[in-house]
Order: sequence, then C-alpha cells, then structure tokens
Amino acid sequence: MKKIFNCCILFCMTCMFMLPACEKSIDQSQVSFVDQNTQITTRSDECENCEFTSCCCCLIEMVTTNVIKLKICGVCDGDYVCGPFSPNAPCSTVSGGGKDITLTSPFFSRQYFCAEPGASIRIENISGYPVTFEFTCQADPTPTPIIVSLTTGEIRYFLNDGECLVDDCP
Repeated sequence: MKKIFNCCILFCMTCMFMLPACEKSIDQSQVSFVDQNTQITTRSDECENCEFTSCCCCLIEMVTTNVIKLKICGVCDGDYVCGPFSPNAPCSTVSGGGKDITLTSPFFSRQYFCAEPGASIRIENISGYPVTFEFTCQADPTPTPIIVSLTTGEIRYFLNDGECLVDDCP
C-alpha cells in the first residue's frame, strides 16, 4: 500500500512539472508592427549592429571554392584586437577590431560585418589555397560588390570611403 501511495505522489509531482511546459510562451504570442515610415531593406537584420554604431554594413560572399577562411582587421564588431598595419597610400593605418570569417557552401556562403566609414580594412586569405569572393560595404538592397581574388596567404587592403564604398588600395 505504501508503494502505491509513493508512486501516486511521484506521478502527481511529475505532472505538476510537465504542465507548465505546455503553456504558451510569451514570445510566441507577441506581435510586432512595422513602422510605415521606415524603409525596409533586405539586409536590415544583418546590419542591425552596424546601425547602432554608425558603421558601414559590409558583406563578403563566396564566388569559388567550397570553404573560404579570411582574417579581417579594421572592423567595428571585432572579436579581438588587431594591428596596427601600414598599407600604401591612400589607405590609412589599419587597427582596431579583428574578425575571422569562414564561408562554406551552400549554407554559410556569406558573412556580414561592420566597418568604420572612412577607415581602411585588411583582409588576409588563411584558407591554404587561392580564393575568390565578392566584397561590399554598401547597405542598400542592391549593392555593387567588387570581386577579390587572393592567393594562398595573400593580404590586401581596401579603403572604405565616408560613403561606405570600398576600393582596392594599390
């Protein structure tokens, strides 16, 4: 009799803990509205952090190979400190935040990051083989990327002008 009583108590306690798990979450019932005066862009979610820091929203997207590994210096949202690096004019000294990017096809073939307007960016190919990718810092829905090809271990510098347009440094 005592075993049956203990089993009943255990069963009731288990049910008490499971019932709240079936309750509808607050997050599922929230509704969000879009401001009718705000322009919607296709990159707004990826560039949200850049908007808060007044940085340019940059995009790197793979063109060739199945895996691209890059080391980028001069970003606003870096994972570590890098630099200083001294490229040729008109590019300025590159330092600040650094970020390692790995692109894989087909699911992770593009990566966004934030870059300071008017600053230079350093990109290094750490893939172990030549790579080609598209690169832009324009946040509008139809950006004009430049095509970049890097040999194994090659480092290139890019000037990010005040309007978030990127150009290769000589």
